[in-house]
Amino acid sequence: MNIYPKGMYVKEPRESAPEFVKGSISVKVADLHEWLLANQGLANDAGYINFDILSGDKGWYTKVNDFKPKQQNHPIPENHGVDNNVDTSDVPF
Repeated sequence: MNIYPKGMYVKEPRESAPEFVKGSISVKVADLHEWLLANQGLANDAGYINFDILSGDKGWYTKVNDFKPKQQNHPIPENHGVDNNVDTSDVPF
């Protein structure tokens, strides 16, 4: 689902900008504040909402990055992977 923040605007770097300037972001504080309050549920477990900066027919824009990695479910054995039935009688230490 595409979700676009209200009050955040991305622009390409100005022609005279040094090469290390990749673009700029303008924030209309009241609009973004209102949008953030209304969309707190989009925040990840650490409290962040991540945005992608994209380019399209009408210029650059931001979109909520809602990617969530799949949970890796690797059960840990009760013995924590230790095999207690190993013959250690010939171990030199």
